Amino acid sequence: MVDAGVWNYNPAAIDLTQAYTNPLYALLSTLPSALNLDVVLFFKVFSLLVVGAFCLWFYFQARASWLLLIVFLALPATMIHGFGGLETTLFVFLLAALMISMYEQDLKSSLAVTLLLFLTRPESWILVALVPTYYLIDEKSATHPFNCYRMNRHPTGISLTWQRSATALLWLGIPLSLYFVLNFIHFGNVLPNTFYAKASHHFNFTTFFTYFAFLMPLLLLAIYGRRVLLLWLVATFGIIILNYSTSNLQMNYSSRFLFHIFAPVFLFVAYLSSLQGNRVFFVSERENGPPAFLVPIRYLINAMLLLYIAVFASTSLSIREAAAIAAYYPRALDSHAAFGKLLHRISQNEGIRSFSLGDAGMAAYHSGLIALDNVGLGSAKVTERGIDPALLDEYNLDVIALHAQPDAIRLGDYHQQAILHWGKKKGFMELCDVYWSKDYTLRIFAKADIKEIHDLCESSKAKNAIPNSTYLKNILRLPPWVYWKE
Repeated sequence: MVDAGVWNYNPAAIDLTQAYTNPLYALLSTLPSALNLDVVLFFKVFSLLVVGAFCLWFYFQARASWLLLIVFLALPATMIHGFGGLETTLFVFLLAALMISMYEQDLKSSLAVTLLLFLTRPESWILVALVPTYYLIDEKSATHPFNCYRMNRHPTGISLTWQRSATALLWLGIPLSLYFVLNFIHFGNVLPNTFYAKASHHFNFTTFFTYFAFLMPLLLLAIYGRRVLLLWLVATFGIIILNYSTSNLQMNYSSRFLFHIFAPVFLFVAYLSSLQGNRVFFVSERENGPPAFLVPIRYLINAMLLLYIAVFASTSLSIREAAAIAAYYPRALDSHAAFGKLLHRISQNEGIRSFSLGDAGMAAYHSGLIALDNVGLGSAKVTERGIDPALLDEYNLDVIALHAQPDAIRLGDYHQQAILHWGKKKGFMELCDVYWSKDYTLRIFAKADIKEIHDLCESSKAKNAIPNSTYLKNILRLPPWVYWKE
């Protein structure tokens, strides 16, 4: 939008594609572009500000759970997502805030948080119906002290509040409907292209049942007498989990999508723990006898949460994955980012206006050229009809980059066989491999031999075609903010 004057994945009105799932971050990205700021540094800082703001807000909401908050922040997954610069932490913090506002029956806060969620991730769009449904029910209940024989058996009175529900539906439905209408008018599709690209016809039982198991701490609401809220949360997260179980979850580093479930549940139950104050769970030999010993309820809940976070930590990140994550971006700077920057630099002299690469990321961003994403995330026509000669002619490619290994091209991946066949018919020649690692490269084809591309291939091979253990020894000597740049 800033550089080319068009709201599109590409810097031209070709193949209009809504390639982002986060309207808020898409809008925010215009700031570093307009102000000529480093976009990576901008979103790193913004992400850390989000973490800091939430921690401050949560502390005032649940002061007694400050230690649980520190444990949560110390979790490797929280560190990774907090410094990652994506919307992950904002999404889980908003979900936790929504759960707290629903528990407190605060309609205004619930609506405000839900509207922010709409702009953060598309999973939240189901709330346009679910939030009004919850506020249709006037849930009256109270929390009583625990008793080993009578576990809070008071009745719950429920009545319907149509006006409150209708108010919620209007405040949520009108903005979301307007957003969908604008999408359809501009892009021709209501939903982001990533929804269609990641949709799968297969159901992953392991994902569904594993993710669903992380809802177990919410059962505490049944003891609190908030059974309606419990059912509402199970239904809401259940729909999200079902969506994850039928999708091709890309960029799922450090269990990012499971973190969407785990983090808000953990923070919400930590909030519930803080409400207990000095309440105790007492055990006696007889129902009405003197207590044999007293246990603060908050301690029991905290112990459960520590076990809960330990289970997540043990399943979300292995040492091997942590090493791969640490090396991922530095390697990408010397391969994908360097390739995009090179294309931008030589485009005028070499007459390069477009290229293809199965990656909707750094190379396309830095090149400033028309980019065909043969994976489909950044190219709606690929998602709609796949790759055919007519589409390749429409993009009129000048450079082709194919996912490869040093000894072979991955022809079975993302229509690469069709692209290679088209390129050979058009007279493209094979140049060299840009190395991301010793096992993963980009095989470059062009209409003419380009010395600068050969130079990049050699430099990327020297930097990246080494074992990860050796690579980590080189980069871990440097402070992490060295890589907080485009």
